[in-house]
Amino acid sequence: MKVESNNYRDKKWTLLLAVIIIIMIITGGILYYKSEANAIKQEKYGELEAIAKLKIKQLIQWHNERYSEAEFFSTNQLFIQNTINS
Repeated sequence: MKVESNNYRDKKWTLLLAVIIIIMIITGGILYYKSEANAIKQEKYGELEAIAKLKIKQLIQWHNERYSEAEFFSTNQLFIQNTINS
């Protein structure tokens, strides 16, 4: 009877240990997933920020070029005369 009782107790502890290990593995997987998801999210936000800054620089450059052209053509008497005469 004691042998069966010890055998049952050993199986019980083995099962409990297996459940604890499975819970730890699942918890570790969830934590790893969340960590990786946050890292990827931050990386993508950084990429979007870099693209936004580049686009801002391009728009400023485009605006400055158009302003320069407008200033040049508005003060160029030859261009003004040719535009009026055409």
